[in-house]
Amino acid sequence: MNVLVGVDFSRHSREAVRFISGIGFPPASHIFLAHIIKVSKELGDLKHSVDVEEGLRTIRQQSREHASKHLHRLQQVLDQDHLVLHTIVREGNPGEELESLSMKNRIDLVVLGSRGLTGFKRFLLGSVSERVLHHAPCSVLIVRGQARWFQRGLRIVMAVDDSAEADTALQFLNQWQFPKNSELVLFHVIEPFDYRVVQDNYGIVKLGEQEHVTLEKIEKERLRHLEKSRKALLQEARKKLHIKKVKGGSLSTGVAAEEILKAAQRFRSDLIVLGSRNLSGLKQTFLGSVSQKVVRHAPCSVLVVRKIPKESTVRL
Repeated sequence: MNVLVGVDFSRHSREAVRFISGIGFPPASHIFLAHIIKVSKELGDLKHSVDVEEGLRTIRQQSREHASKHLHRLQQVLDQDHLVLHTIVREGNPGEELESLSMKNRIDLVVLGSRGLTGFKRFLLGSVSERVLHHAPCSVLIVRGQARWFQRGLRIVMAVDDSAEADTALQFLNQWQFPKNSELVLFHVIEPFDYRVVQDNYGIVKLGEQEHVTLEKIEKERLRHLEKSRKALLQEARKKLHIKKVKGGSLSTGVAAEEILKAAQRFRSDLIVLGSRNLSGLKQTFLGSVSQKVVRHAPCSVLVVRKIPKESTVRL
């Protein structure tokens, strides 16, 4: 597996590195620690005197040396015999450079640290994280808060349905080795359907109750049927996972993103796992409303899985 970790000098980046240090990646996985020095395009376009140019070169060199030392310190946290570690220092726009590195090195997972914000402030995920989430051609792990699970094991909530994306997420997790005593809760949300609201060529129309039809009874029957099939779906997903401690699964009815967030709170999870489409071109800018809302508002780290890692091919 090829893993790209975008780091700066913040504690959030340190926590992201610490988080993945507790994950057992497949043998011979390549871990890239990358620091992007943000460069002002406007400053680069200006013409300067010889003294100013020399001063700028000195500052840039010092910045690169400082970043390299920082990366080597973080590298020690991940120093494991079965991992191949790399450090990268680049100049440019952080989001664009991380995206470029992920494509160049056929990255399977991009890891970024994020502030542990609450309430409305959680909408401020950060421009770099937003760009990578929307444009990276691979899976993305957003690490939020401190990793307090090393002693007790990792608590994971995984949202599953009958889609190919959910199956991909299951296969992705099977490539990881989790700390002892880790547990995973499979979770599925049944979204309610309002029969009284339909869409026609003239807009939204609300339908009234008919004497011979009780819409409430229809919805109850639909939910009863779905609960039976969804329980079977959760059991099937459980069989596919290699993790020892997998709970049978939990069903909920409501808005998907909201119910997933509630489940994360209820189970005090350290990680939420979601499957997501791997789109290309302009469509790749659409992360998906459920994934986007969960990532922004989650009380913990979130893994958005887009594809199954293949054999590592590194281009340094």
